[in-house]
Amino acid sequence: MSPPSQNLPEALVPLTAKSRWVVWRWEKNDKGKLTKPPYRLDAPSRKASSTNNTEWGEYEAARLAVEKGNADGIGFVLTDSETAAFDLDDCRNSSTGVVEDWALRLVDRCASYTEITPSGTGLRVIGRAKGEKVHRKLHIPGTGGSLEVYRKAERYITITGNVFPGCWPSLANIDEEIDEIVSELDRANGSKPNGAAKQESQPNGHEPDLSEEELLARCGAALRKLIRSEPDPFEDRSAVAFSVLNSLIAKGFTDTQVTAVVMANPIGRRYADGKDLAADIRRARAKSDGSERAERNNKQPPRIASAADLRRKVFPNLRYIVPGLIAEGCTLLAGRPKLGKSWLMLDIGLAVAAGRFCLGETRCEQGDVLYLALEDNERRLQRRIEKVLGAFVEWPEAFEYATEWPRANEGGIEAIRNWVTAAKNPRLVVVDVLMMFRPARGRNDHQYEADYNAIKGLQTLAGEFNVAIVIVHHTRKSGSDVDPFEKVSGTLGLSGAADAALILDRDGNGATLYGRGRDVEEVEVAVEFDKATCRWIILGSAAEVRRTDERSLILTALRESKEPMSPTEIADATLMSNQNVRQLLIKMVKVSEVRKLGRARYQHPDHNPPPDHNDHKITNLDDYRHARDGGDDE
Repeated sequence: MSPPSQNLPEALVPLTAKSRWVVWRWEKNDKGKLTKPPYRLDAPSRKASSTNNTEWGEYEAARLAVEKGNADGIGFVLTDSETAAFDLDDCRNSSTGVVEDWALRLVDRCASYTEITPSGTGLRVIGRAKGEKVHRKLHIPGTGGSLEVYRKAERYITITGNVFPGCWPSLANIDEEIDEIVSELDRANGSKPNGAAKQESQPNGHEPDLSEEELLARCGAALRKLIRSEPDPFEDRSAVAFSVLNSLIAKGFTDTQVTAVVMANPIGRRYADGKDLAADIRRARAKSDGSERAERNNKQPPRIASAADLRRKVFPNLRYIVPGLIAEGCTLLAGRPKLGKSWLMLDIGLAVAAGRFCLGETRCEQGDVLYLALEDNERRLQRRIEKVLGAFVEWPEAFEYATEWPRANEGGIEAIRNWVTAAKNPRLVVVDVLMMFRPARGRNDHQYEADYNAIKGLQTLAGEFNVAIVIVHHTRKSGSDVDPFEKVSGTLGLSGAADAALILDRDGNGATLYGRGRDVEEVEVAVEFDKATCRWIILGSAAEVRRTDERSLILTALRESKEPMSPTEIADATLMSNQNVRQLLIKMVKVSEVRKLGRARYQHPDHNPPPDHNDHKITNLDDYRHARDGGDDE
């Protein structure tokens, strides 16, 4: 069991300023189960209430109580606070430290501080939140795992300070994650959303808490025997398991109950080799209502053609909506919140509708545009268009918009299809944002499958009519420094389903727009946001812009030095890597930007040797830095 850290991680330091601390001790309840009841700091023998703030205290007092051996750990009271948490129960092997995949995905999705719980078998994600009260315990479909969600809940959480490796180093806002995850699990488990209600009377939060024996009692003797039988090495394990799933579903078991029965008995060992229980349950349920058979009967046989026929076909050239960046097909545009994605797509949409320029000097071919501003209202949209176009430009008739639209699975795809077929010259559809359009996640859908399906309908529609559909989405708070696509919030199913993806990002070197796709060549350009016009401008190739900046640094260092400099001296003076300096010097010498003197000594091309006054000569790097920084203060 993990002891509490005496010195809290930096992420938790803000909590120490609040008088919401209690202590706790390991105790066994009447059933012999270990519990962690909270105790008061001013009276360590008396239990603390999570609703009476007079029984809470300061962090330092709680820490000292544990240090003196009066308690086993410290805790923080969440009641009516802006601190929220996810408890991920029984997801970690305390001996090996291995964490289950569903828990890792949730930790990554929340991108907030995470620690290991006192038992060592769970994780707790802690963050900031201001939303409505939520206190739920939710089952994770297809697994034996569960999680509890607390936002303004009347309870306390233990604090260990035992940081989960690789987690986010601060308390992030997790309001959105709480609402989305509760909603997704409600749909997946077939329960009605009830965010503020406590679920303590029903531990799984969704259905009567029947024991394994009660569930098995609902099965016949033959089915119970099959469920409890050990796997035969010569049997078709998949067929046996699927037969059991069909029988349980036919008896009215919910997906959660099917999972509980299967995974608690030997029949569940048939899934130990990686078989996907959730997918099999979904397939068995589809078969039970006849949808699988109907779908199979309605499908047309696949069309097969020869390479010789394909060679003779003539296809129209690929059309670009924004040359070099956005082509016909489905494009996913992702970027951090408030970075300017919506401004970018509004400018592009208006440019296409009017046949004018965008991104500085990029001209767009004129066509009809449908802009779904699903996070805006008409007042805000009007204000934004006025900002982009200015006071004296005619607003294009070909730019059509909507601020409300049905979700993809509620007629949204068909509504876009109707617009495309009715428009005279449909060129571009913008969906801003994906979260307001994507279909509700299916029961027991895996995250990758749900993400892929969220894009696939739009991708198919774009290919059918040869139009461009751009979907605006967010990037995660942390992502890969190697592959920009891994920054896209969610799984790789999103970027995998789209024909192309654009990543709008900003770092210490400035903002960039990176893109690649099936028909679009890989591109990365440096961009700049003009706050006066609220329009993005392409500055040039990202590599060239950065290289130009680095060349300027080198030239400045050489200009300010009265003596030739070595690559190492230049690297020290400019804070660039030695290797980059050497490579750039070779290129700069070839185009006469820099003069090379002798062996590995370089000089500014405009350098004129000054009179030989020894008192002004820079002979070493310290002299150079001293001169560069302005010399003496006198």
